[in-house]
Amino acid sequence: MYLTLTERLMKSKLLLAIFISIIGFSTSHAQLDKKKEGLRIGIEGNIHQSNIRGIHSFSKGRFSPAIGFFVKIPFQRSLGEGMTRDASFYFSPMIEYCMSGENDKSSRGTVNYNNDYVQIPLLFDYVFELGRVGYRNMCISFGPVISYAVNNKIYGNINEVYKGKSATLDVLEQAHSSFNKLDVGATVSIGYRLNPLIELFVRYDNGFMKVYKDYDKHYTFNYRLGIGTKFLIK
Repeated sequence: MYLTLTERLMKSKLLLAIFISIIGFSTSHAQLDKKKEGLRIGIEGNIHQSNIRGIHSFSKGRFSPAIGFFVKIPFQRSLGEGMTRDASFYFSPMIEYCMSGENDKSSRGTVNYNNDYVQIPLLFDYVFELGRVGYRNMCISFGPVISYAVNNKIYGNINEVYKGKSATLDVLEQAHSSFNKLDVGATVSIGYRLNPLIELFVRYDNGFMKVYKDYDKHYTFNYRLGIGTKFLIK
């Protein structure tokens, strides 16, 4: 049901290698003006409620955190004679550890489905100024997310929560045994920049691959809604 520590490290190293390769390729193709604004790095943290669509009868969602590291690469437009204007568009690949899953809560007890992922969001950022504040204070981010589960655990007594529903228990047991470690989805967020280095945002993620491959009644997609903060390092 879950990976050993060695297997988790191996999977994390693979995703880290992919992340570094993406950064290298993107940097070599981006138009960077190092005298004004070049490649930047930062960290992101968020708290979100996650759910798995259409499977557990008493789903209440799971509140959990995620933390990540990102690189911000500006795409700048040339004004001629070696001049550029400040970037409005950025490519921001990220690698993050995201706790996900959901909780089953009934009057007879609680079952926690804890699914934790290492994931790579490939974000495109658009920043713009709202009001006259002297800097671009709003940011819209969107893009695909590639995720791989490094932890999949179930806590609680499913038999007690679904007591008297033997058919449901059989279906859930088969579904849980076909947990899909890979997920591909999309994310979108809107943020307010307190200053050019700190941003507060609301983010929504939705997976496109079934969490439980052998469950045919519904598409068991991951989805998350959260709030967070980005810190950009000079």
